[in-house]
Amino acid sequence: MLWKCLSCVCLLILLCRCTELDSVPDHAMDSLSKNTSIDKYEYQQDLNSGDLSPVPNKKCTSLATSIATDNDSPEGSAVYKNKSTSPLQTSSPITLSDEMSLPPSPKSWKKDLLLTLRDKQELTSGQWLNDLFINAAQQLLKIQFPSQNGLQDTVVLEAVMKFTSPCNNFVQIIHVEDHWVCASNIFSPEGYVDVYDSMPTLTMNSHYLQLQLAAILKCSKNSFIVRHVNVQRQIGGSECGLFAISFATSLCMDFDPHTQTYHQDDMWSHFLQCIENFKLTVFPSGLSKHRFIV
Repeated sequence: MLWKCLSCVCLLILLCRCTELDSVPDHAMDSLSKNTSIDKYEYQQDLNSGDLSPVPNKKCTSLATSIATDNDSPEGSAVYKNKSTSPLQTSSPITLSDEMSLPPSPKSWKKDLLLTLRDKQELTSGQWLNDLFINAAQQLLKIQFPSQNGLQDTVVLEAVMKFTSPCNNFVQIIHVEDHWVCASNIFSPEGYVDVYDSMPTLTMNSHYLQLQLAAILKCSKNSFIVRHVNVQRQIGGSECGLFAISFATSLCMDFDPHTQTYHQDDMWSHFLQCIENFKLTVFPSGLSKHRFIV
Protein backbone atom coordinates (compact mmCIF):
# COMPACT_ATOMS: atom_id res chain seq x y z
CA MET A 1 0.00 0.00 0.00
CA LEU A 2 2.82 2.44 0.90
CA TRP A 3 4.59 1.73 -2.36
CA LYS A 4 1.45 2.53 -4.35
CA CYS A 5 1.05 5.85 -2.50
CA LEU A 6 4.64 6.89 -3.30
CA SER A 7 4.12 6.06 -6.95
CA CYS A 8 1.02 8.25 -7.10
CA VAL A 9 2.86 11.18 -5.48
CA CYS A 10 5.73 10.96 -8.02
CA LEU A 11 3.30 10.82 -10.89
CA LEU A 12 1.53 13.98 -9.67
CA ILE A 13 4.84 15.87 -9.34
CA LEU A 14 5.87 14.89 -12.89
CA LEU A 15 2.54 16.09 -14.30
CA CYS A 16 2.94 19.44 -12.54
CA ARG A 17 6.44 19.99 -14.03
CA CYS A 18 5.23 19.27 -17.58
CA THR A 19 2.40 21.75 -17.11
CA GLU A 20 4.92 24.48 -16.07
CA LEU A 21 7.05 23.89 -19.19
CA ASP A 22 4.05 24.10 -21.46
CA SER A 23 3.13 27.47 -19.97
CA VAL A 24 6.50 29.16 -20.83
CA PRO A 25 5.91 31.97 -23.40
CA ASP A 26 7.43 31.62 -26.89
CA HIS A 27 9.57 34.79 -26.56
CA ALA A 28 11.13 33.41 -23.37
CA MET A 29 11.98 30.19 -25.15
CA ASP A 30 13.60 32.19 -27.95
CA SER A 31 15.67 34.11 -25.42
CA LEU A 32 16.70 30.91 -23.73
CA SER A 33 17.69 29.38 -27.06
CA LYS A 34 19.69 32.51 -27.99
CA ASN A 35 21.58 32.52 -24.69
CA THR A 36 22.60 28.89 -25.07
CA SER A 37 24.20 29.55 -28.50
CA ILE A 38 25.82 32.95 -27.88
CA ASP A 39 29.35 31.52 -28.21
CA LYS A 40 28.66 30.57 -31.84
CA TYR A 41 27.86 34.04 -33.17
CA GLU A 42 29.27 37.53 -33.46
CA TYR A 43 26.83 40.42 -33.03
CA GLN A 44 26.47 43.66 -34.95
CA GLN A 45 24.22 46.62 -34.23
CA ASP A 46 21.37 47.59 -36.52
CA LEU A 47 21.83 51.34 -36.97
CA ASN A 48 18.14 51.93 -37.64
CA SER A 49 16.62 49.97 -34.77
CA GLY A 50 19.51 49.76 -32.33
CA ASP A 51 18.99 46.01 -31.97
CA LEU A 52 21.76 43.47 -31.92
CA SER A 53 21.46 40.74 -34.52
CA PRO A 54 23.56 37.59 -34.84
CA VAL A 55 25.99 37.30 -37.74
CA PRO A 56 27.16 33.76 -38.61
CA ASN A 57 30.78 32.75 -39.11
CA LYS A 58 32.00 35.45 -36.73
CA LYS A 59 32.22 38.14 -39.44
CA CYS A 60 31.28 41.55 -38.16
CA THR A 61 31.07 44.16 -40.94
CA SER A 62 29.16 47.04 -39.31
CA LEU A 63 31.06 50.31 -39.28
CA ALA A 64 29.22 51.32 -36.10
CA THR A 65 30.52 48.33 -34.13
CA SER A 66 34.03 47.80 -32.86
CA ILE A 67 35.57 44.88 -31.05
CA ALA A 68 37.58 45.39 -27.89
CA THR A 69 38.95 43.02 -25.30
CA ASP A 70 37.30 43.37 -21.91
CA ASN A 71 39.67 42.84 -18.99
CA ASP A 72 36.75 41.63 -16.86
CA SER A 73 35.44 39.19 -19.43
CA PRO A 74 36.71 35.66 -19.92
CA GLU A 75 39.80 35.24 -22.06
CA GLY A 76 39.03 35.29 -25.78
CA SER A 77 35.64 36.96 -25.40
CA ALA A 78 34.76 40.19 -27.15
CA VAL A 79 32.95 43.36 -26.14
CA TYR A 80 31.03 45.30 -28.79
CA LYS A 81 30.87 49.06 -28.49
CA ASN A 82 28.62 51.28 -30.53
CA LYS A 83 30.47 54.21 -32.14
CA SER A 84 27.56 55.79 -33.98
CA THR A 85 26.58 59.30 -32.92
CA SER A 86 23.01 59.03 -34.17
CA PRO A 87 20.59 56.12 -34.58
CA LEU A 88 19.79 57.51 -38.03
CA GLN A 89 23.42 57.54 -39.13
CA THR A 90 24.10 55.14 -42.01
CA SER A 91 27.36 53.95 -43.45
CA SER A 92 28.42 51.35 -45.98
CA PRO A 93 29.96 48.25 -44.46
CA ILE A 94 33.67 47.82 -44.92
CA THR A 95 35.70 44.65 -45.01
CA LEU A 96 39.29 43.84 -44.15
CA SER A 97 40.18 43.60 -47.82
CA ASP A 98 38.93 47.17 -48.37
CA GLU A 99 41.07 48.53 -45.53
CA MET A 100 44.21 46.72 -46.67
CA SER A 101 43.84 47.40 -50.42
CA LEU A 102 46.83 49.19 -51.95
CA PRO A 103 46.48 52.46 -53.88
CA PRO A 104 46.28 52.00 -57.66
CA SER A 105 49.58 51.99 -59.52
CA PRO A 106 50.38 55.14 -61.51
CA LYS A 107 49.35 54.86 -65.14
CA SER A 108 52.17 54.15 -67.56
CA TRP A 109 53.48 56.89 -69.80
CA LYS A 110 56.46 55.23 -71.49
CA LYS A 111 56.40 51.62 -70.36
CA ASP A 112 59.70 50.64 -72.03
CA LEU A 113 61.45 53.43 -70.15
CA LEU A 114 59.67 52.66 -66.85
CA LEU A 115 58.15 56.14 -66.80
CA THR A 116 54.63 56.88 -65.54
CA LEU A 117 52.25 59.79 -65.98
CA ARG A 118 53.35 60.97 -62.56
CA ASP A 119 56.93 61.19 -63.89
CA LYS A 120 55.66 63.18 -66.86
CA GLN A 121 53.99 65.62 -64.47
CA GLU A 122 57.27 66.04 -62.58
CA LEU A 123 59.11 66.68 -65.83
CA THR A 124 56.65 69.31 -67.02
CA SER A 125 56.80 71.05 -63.64
CA GLY A 126 60.57 71.54 -63.91
CA GLN A 127 61.59 69.40 -60.94
CA TRP A 128 65.09 68.03 -60.43
CA LEU A 129 65.59 64.95 -62.63
CA ASN A 130 65.87 61.68 -60.73
CA ASP A 131 67.65 58.49 -61.80
CA LEU A 132 64.58 57.27 -63.73
CA PHE A 133 64.91 60.12 -66.24
CA ILE A 134 68.70 59.87 -66.42
CA ASN A 135 68.60 56.13 -67.07
CA ALA A 136 65.78 56.59 -69.58
CA ALA A 137 67.93 59.08 -71.51
CA GLN A 138 70.94 56.75 -71.43
CA GLN A 139 68.75 53.85 -72.53
CA LEU A 140 67.60 55.83 -75.57
CA LEU A 141 71.19 56.74 -76.41
CA LYS A 142 72.19 53.08 -76.11
CA ILE A 143 69.43 52.12 -78.54
CA GLN A 144 70.48 54.83 -80.98
CA PHE A 145 74.21 54.17 -80.56
CA PRO A 146 74.57 50.46 -79.70
CA SER A 147 78.35 50.47 -80.13
CA GLN A 148 78.83 53.36 -77.69
CA ASN A 149 80.57 52.23 -74.49
CA GLY A 150 79.26 53.33 -71.12
CA LEU A 151 75.69 54.53 -70.56
CA GLN A 152 75.38 52.20 -67.57
CA ASP A 153 72.65 52.33 -64.95
CA THR A 154 73.63 55.16 -62.62
CA VAL A 155 72.25 53.45 -59.52
CA VAL A 156 74.26 50.27 -60.13
CA LEU A 157 77.44 52.23 -60.80
CA GLU A 158 77.02 54.30 -57.66
CA ALA A 159 76.02 51.38 -55.43
CA VAL A 160 78.51 48.66 -56.42
CA MET A 161 81.21 50.76 -58.11
CA LYS A 162 81.24 48.32 -61.02
CA PHE A 163 81.46 49.13 -64.70
CA THR A 164 80.69 46.25 -67.01
CA SER A 165 81.36 47.63 -70.49
CA PRO A 166 84.78 48.46 -71.99
CA CYS A 167 86.08 51.78 -70.68
CA ASN A 168 87.65 53.03 -73.92
CA ASN A 169 85.74 55.87 -75.56
CA PHE A 170 82.94 55.77 -73.01
CA VAL A 171 80.15 58.19 -72.13
CA GLN A 172 78.60 58.01 -68.68
CA ILE A 173 76.33 60.20 -66.57
CA ILE A 174 77.31 60.04 -62.90
CA HIS A 175 75.46 60.94 -59.73
CA VAL A 176 77.58 62.84 -57.22
CA GLU A 177 75.96 64.04 -54.00
CA ASP A 178 72.58 65.15 -55.42
CA HIS A 179 74.20 66.42 -58.58
CA TRP A 180 74.53 65.04 -62.12
CA VAL A 181 77.66 65.26 -64.27
CA CYS A 182 78.78 63.62 -67.48
CA ALA A 183 82.17 61.92 -67.88
CA SER A 184 83.87 60.73 -71.05
CA ASN A 185 87.25 60.12 -72.65
CA ILE A 186 86.12 60.48 -76.26
CA PHE A 187 87.93 63.82 -76.68
CA SER A 188 90.56 63.17 -74.01
CA PRO A 189 94.28 62.63 -74.50
CA GLU A 190 95.68 59.28 -73.43
CA GLY A 191 95.55 58.87 -69.64
CA TYR A 192 92.90 61.59 -69.17
CA VAL A 193 89.17 61.55 -68.46
CA ASP A 194 87.00 64.62 -68.94
CA VAL A 195 84.20 65.70 -66.63
CA TYR A 196 81.47 67.90 -68.08
CA ASP A 197 79.83 69.67 -65.16
CA SER A 198 77.41 72.59 -65.34
CA MET A 199 78.21 73.47 -61.70
CA PRO A 200 81.86 72.41 -61.20
CA THR A 201 82.30 73.95 -57.77
CA LEU A 202 80.28 71.03 -56.36
CA THR A 203 82.52 68.27 -57.72
CA MET A 204 85.93 69.80 -58.42
CA ASN A 205 87.56 67.94 -55.52
CA SER A 206 84.95 65.26 -54.94
CA HIS A 207 86.49 62.01 -53.74
CA TYR A 208 83.20 60.26 -54.46
CA LEU A 209 83.42 61.28 -58.13
CA GLN A 210 86.99 60.01 -58.29
CA LEU A 211 85.94 56.63 -56.89
CA GLN A 212 83.30 56.20 -59.58
CA LEU A 213 85.72 57.25 -62.31
CA ALA A 214 88.25 54.76 -60.96
CA ALA A 215 85.60 52.02 -61.17
CA ILE A 216 85.09 52.94 -64.83
CA LEU A 217 88.76 53.18 -65.81
CA LYS A 218 90.38 50.45 -63.71
CA CYS A 219 89.85 47.94 -66.51
CA SER A 220 92.65 49.47 -68.62
CA LYS A 221 94.50 52.11 -66.61
CA ASN A 222 96.30 52.02 -63.29
CA SER A 223 96.25 55.82 -63.06
CA PHE A 224 94.56 58.68 -64.88
CA ILE A 225 94.17 62.44 -64.75
CA VAL A 226 90.77 64.08 -64.28
CA ARG A 227 90.17 67.40 -65.94
CA HIS A 228 87.03 69.49 -65.64
CA VAL A 229 86.05 70.89 -68.99
CA ASN A 230 84.98 74.50 -69.15
CA VAL A 231 81.41 74.10 -70.32
CA GLN A 232 78.28 76.20 -69.98
CA ARG A 233 77.15 76.86 -66.40
CA GLN A 234 73.55 76.25 -65.44
CA ILE A 235 71.27 78.97 -64.11
CA GLY A 236 69.24 77.70 -61.16
CA GLY A 237 69.55 74.56 -59.08
CA SER A 238 67.40 72.01 -60.92
CA GLU A 239 68.93 71.82 -64.40
CA CYS A 240 72.06 69.73 -63.76
CA GLY A 241 70.38 66.56 -65.04
CA LEU A 242 69.32 68.27 -68.27
CA PHE A 243 72.83 69.57 -68.85
CA ALA A 244 74.33 66.14 -68.17
CA ILE A 245 71.95 64.60 -70.73
CA SER A 246 72.78 67.39 -73.17
CA PHE A 247 76.50 66.74 -72.80
CA ALA A 248 76.06 62.97 -73.19
CA THR A 249 73.89 63.39 -76.29
CA SER A 250 76.42 65.71 -77.93
CA LEU A 251 79.29 63.33 -77.14
CA CYS A 252 77.48 60.34 -78.64
CA MET A 253 76.96 62.40 -81.81
CA ASP A 254 80.63 63.49 -81.91
CA PHE A 255 79.98 67.05 -80.81
CA ASP A 256 82.32 68.44 -78.17
CA PRO A 257 80.17 70.02 -75.42
CA HIS A 258 82.80 72.63 -74.62
CA THR A 259 82.11 74.21 -78.01
CA GLN A 260 78.37 74.43 -77.46
CA THR A 261 76.13 76.99 -75.81
CA TYR A 262 72.82 75.34 -74.96
CA HIS A 263 69.52 77.20 -74.81
CA GLN A 264 68.57 76.44 -71.23
CA ASP A 265 65.04 77.81 -71.56
CA ASP A 266 64.28 75.20 -74.24
CA MET A 267 65.83 72.22 -72.46
CA TRP A 268 62.72 71.03 -70.58
CA SER A 269 60.42 71.06 -73.59
CA HIS A 270 63.09 69.50 -75.81
CA PHE A 271 63.72 66.61 -73.44
CA LEU A 272 59.98 66.03 -73.03
CA GLN A 273 59.61 65.86 -76.81
CA CYS A 274 62.54 63.43 -77.04
CA ILE A 275 60.87 61.10 -74.53
CA GLU A 276 57.58 61.36 -76.41
CA ASN A 277 59.35 60.50 -79.70
CA PHE A 278 61.48 57.78 -78.07
CA LYS A 279 64.59 59.37 -79.60
CA LEU A 280 67.18 61.82 -78.30
CA THR A 281 68.40 64.61 -80.55
CA VAL A 282 71.00 67.31 -79.94
CA PHE A 283 69.63 69.90 -77.55
CA PRO A 284 69.09 73.38 -79.05
CA SER A 285 72.44 75.12 -78.95
CA GLY A 286 74.89 77.38 -80.74
CA LEU A 287 78.64 77.44 -81.14
CA SER A 288 80.76 78.96 -78.39
CA LYS A 289 84.41 79.18 -77.43
CA HIS A 290 85.59 77.70 -74.14
CA ARG A 291 88.91 76.72 -72.64
CA PHE A 292 89.87 73.71 -70.59
CA ILE A 293 90.24 73.93 -66.83
CA VAL A 294 92.78 71.35 -65.69
